[in-house]
Amino acid sequence: MCNKRVDKIILGRYNCLEVARQKEHGLYLKSGDGSELLMPKRYVTPEMQIGSLVEAFVYTDSEDRMVATTETPLAQLGEFAYLECVDVSRFGAFIYWGLAKDLLVPRSAQLEPMQKGQKYLVRISFDNETHRLVGVTKTKPFIVTDTSRLTVYAKYPAIIEAKTPMGYKIIVNHQYQGILFKEEVFTPLSVGDSVEVYLKNIREDGKLDCTLQALGDAAHSFAQEKIMALLEAKKALPYTADSDPKLISETFGLSKKVFKRTLQELLAQGKIVLKPQGIYLP
Repeated sequence: MCNKRVDKIILGRYNCLEVARQKEHGLYLKSGDGSELLMPKRYVTPEMQIGSLVEAFVYTDSEDRMVATTETPLAQLGEFAYLECVDVSRFGAFIYWGLAKDLLVPRSAQLEPMQKGQKYLVRISFDNETHRLVGVTKTKPFIVTDTSRLTVYAKYPAIIEAKTPMGYKIIVNHQYQGILFKEEVFTPLSVGDSVEVYLKNIREDGKLDCTLQALGDAAHSFAQEKIMALLEAKKALPYTADSDPKLISETFGLSKKVFKRTLQELLAQGKIVLKPQGIYLP
């Protein structure tokens, strides 16, 4: 459920709508401007009564009519997701995006010919000619370079676009191009993985240098919380400042430099005891 009805229905997004009337084939939901659409009977639940508010995703059915659903899409309008191609036709490819009706990726919107059974990085877009939602695998036109709304050290959602010699090419917040440098990645990543990144630097060309590790004051809190959580769970940890960097990264998700600094911070705070055998609670 939701709290405030939207003024206008937005295709490809979740909308907070009011139950206006009930018919044999489902409920009609309306927005503030009086526009109505059908929520088919199979999605209706007992708590959906006349006058109540319902949060529903809006897309078009097989007859291009706007309908509401309680199903959860894997991505909304303007978002990227790693989606599977389930069929190919002369019109284009169809991808599964979590809804009953598969989404078309027109041939003209494909970076390369799509194949059934393969997964692709897809952006959910609106086709101004057909007035339908479509998928697009050509990502470049949707990348923006105006970074005025971004904050260095802040955390943002990202998706892995490709692996490169330098590390991983990523799309940040569904609209910015970024990179994760391989020497700062301590966990296995694959194309299509969703991650949370921290913004290290904004380049002059609008591209972003990012990291998986927290930065600034948040970095200290994250590293300390990670070590203390494991220590409290296991009572002792067989790691020291001289432990192998790979083992440290695999266990704590931290670089050896950050790990050593954090141990000294926790030791100074009296939260841990360091011995030749490892880390212990006081």
